[in-house]
Amino acid sequence: MTIRNIIFIIETKFTSNDFHKIGAAYYKNKNYQVHYLNIIPLTRKNYFKNYNNQNLLKINNHKLIYNFSNFKKEISKHKNSIIFSLISRSTLTSQKIFNFLNNQKIIYYAVLSGGLPIPTLTKKEIIYNSIYHPYAAIGKIFDIIKNYRIDNFRPKIKFINRDTSINTSDEFYKVPSYDYDSIILWNRNKNKEINLPNDYYVLLETPYSHPDGFFADARFPPEIPCSFDDWYGPLNKFLNNFYNLTKSQIIIIPHPRTTSDCLNAIKTGHVSSKNKIDLIKNSNGVMTFSSSALSIGIFFDKPILFLDQFNFTYHNRRNIQYLTKYFNTSAINMDKNIKLEDVISRLNIDKNSYMNFKKNYLGFPSDETSFEKIYNKIIGCGGRI
Repeated sequence: MTIRNIIFIIETKFTSNDFHKIGAAYYKNKNYQVHYLNIIPLTRKNYFKNYNNQNLLKINNHKLIYNFSNFKKEISKHKNSIIFSLISRSTLTSQKIFNFLNNQKIIYYAVLSGGLPIPTLTKKEIIYNSIYHPYAAIGKIFDIIKNYRIDNFRPKIKFINRDTSINTSDEFYKVPSYDYDSIILWNRNKNKEINLPNDYYVLLETPYSHPDGFFADARFPPEIPCSFDDWYGPLNKFLNNFYNLTKSQIIIIPHPRTTSDCLNAIKTGHVSSKNKIDLIKNSNGVMTFSSSALSIGIFFDKPILFLDQFNFTYHNRRNIQYLTKYFNTSAINMDKNIKLEDVISRLNIDKNSYMNFKKNYLGFPSDETSFEKIYNKIIGCGGRI
């Protein structure tokens, strides 16, 4: 049987979670050989040089791309392959890549999944922050002028998990988000977790320096990530108070890129290795900063308790602000002493915002995963899969 190729253009260091969410195993079962062209040395140099993690995955057919000529050479070997772009469109390197693919008439597809209702900086925000950070604003203007470019991002199809009724010439196709994929697969599996507690909340852990330590210097307004102690001090204070007030257990769901140091820094609650969907579905509610995994809680109509603190960076706090506004709730400031009514008042969900989120950010409803729908769509429009 002929082995065919799928190419993922990526810019990250892979964990097993990344491997599963793009459907690599699914495509392999369809008799495809999956290759990865990783441009991370070009677009995320600091992250590439300094980030390491015990959960990183060694993957086959993985090539690091150190210069544009290297990319052209590698992609030219796979002109007749199915090519998926999983990279940002905002860098000079990514635009050069898209321009090359367009000029060579190489078909590629884009998977734009997993977004949250958090907009880019508004004009009002840019003006306000430019007044308070004039030197940083001038530097940003020079960067924009230096990197000014025509948008070359022209994939054949953009696979997204939002509403596709958009007035544009681009072809969009709605697919489930990565988190919704995991729910769909969970629904098919008849073996569910047993012996779960009766009264508990889950904490979606976000480890220190993910991703502030590597990307904060490129943001506007300028940011300095808080220290390890400032990250965990308010969280531990809050979790201890929360437990004393509610008498409910706290189960910690580890982030895919967490470390043992980060998990050990959390002093209240316990880490569980049970299936996160079972844990969330059977919980009283979900605590998070702004993790995309809150989508699972939304799917099961669970209250979301957003946690904030003064030491978070501007963009950390801005993300939390927009999410609480979308879901018609308010964040709990972990620096302050909470009362039981602070928790109880946030346990009623806004059903309209939950349903809007499911339709526009989860890709709801669907009984097929994103990679199953992508596979079937490309076959249907004459693709080579």
